Amino acid sequence: MKVLVTGANGMLGSNLVEVLSAEHDVTGVDIEDGDLRVGEEVLRLVSNACPDIVIHTAANTDVDGCEQDGDAAYLANGIGTCHLGLACAKYNAVCMYVSTDFVFDGEKKTPYDESDRPDPINIYGRSKYMGEVLLSRVLTRHYILRTEWLYGIRGRNFVDQIIKRAAERGSLEVVNDQTGSPTLTQDLSDMIAHMVNRMPPYGVYHLTNGGACTWFEFAKTILSLVGLSDIPVLPVTQETIGRPARRPRNSAMNNLMYMHQGFPPARHWKDALIDYIQKVHGERLNLTGTSARQ
Repeated sequence: MKVLVTGANGMLGSNLVEVLSAEHDVTGVDIEDGDLRVGEEVLRLVSNACPDIVIHTAANTDVDGCEQDGDAAYLANGIGTCHLGLACAKYNAVCMYVSTDFVFDGEKKTPYDESDRPDPINIYGRSKYMGEVLLSRVLTRHYILRTEWLYGIRGRNFVDQIIKRAAERGSLEVVNDQTGSPTLTQDLSDMIAHMVNRMPPYGVYHLTNGGACTWFEFAKTILSLVGLSDIPVLPVTQETIGRPARRPRNSAMNNLMYMHQGFPPARHWKDALIDYIQKVHGERLNLTGTSARQ
């Protein structure tokens, strides 16, 4: 199968290209190859690749930057996705659009299901939801894949930053009123690959690692795994941090639709984290007294 991956130089996109290339003819494109905000350039990219499936990972993911420049966010995440959907419709391709947990307001007390109504509270979330709505209107053969809290080998991420800052500063402040599911890009890529290989019914799918935690709990677990549990970590609120964009307080998601199709369940986020630290920070991994589900 011929697959086109947008955002191929990004953390998720590069991982997807690697995973999918084992079984498919994969073309990866990024901003230097064409601007998704320009309809003619999108048509050219899709026409040249002649894909059966387009996996759209490219996005403006600077949450606070989106809040300060809404026009740029809506153009990239909303209109750009619409352009891609129109191109897929013209060239008879399926589109898998990687969306976000930020389409939800965070007021639900339990994890969000695919059937829950989106109600984003910041411009990034609204722009990504705009992409969902526009794609569904211009292309029947589409998937909306919502994920969250990504980290992986290729790219700046929370895990590496926590380890680095703890070593440099000797103490940390981390938000403790925002809950989600940390998701390893390798695991997400494997889940998307399962969908590409089987092509389940079109629609909305949540794809995350299992379990949920706050950023504070995530940071404490990271430091414990690398033998830095003695570093003080102070739990703080979003208001204390004072970022331009509000974040949903709870955006954990259930992978219900994915599970209903009989795909293998995603592993718990702690198991994925141990695997990541083993590969990237293996010389520091400390499992003494630490359980993956502790």
